[in-house]
Amino acid sequence: MDKRTMTEEQQKRFWDFIMMDDFEFYDRFISDLPPESQNEFFRITPDFFSEYINSEGKINLDEDEIYQKIKEKINIIEKNSPDT
Repeated sequence: MDKRTMTEEQQKRFWDFIMMDDFEFYDRFISDLPPESQNEFFRITPDFFSEYINSEGKINLDEDEIYQKIKEKINIIEKNSPDT
């Protein structure tokens, strides 16, 4: 048997990891690291989040699908919660 062969589940997990959005990757693997480790990560991967950074160096989330879904869920929760 070829040791490089992956099961269907392994292939799915591999491609899910490869195709992961930067925000999801950050949330799953970076956000819980200590600040020093996060700084090191961003130092060695300066292009991380680059698809979101505009010409002024600011992050633009208007087109991000995950961010928009989160905003929608927050709006629904706010509309359904009793006034305080």
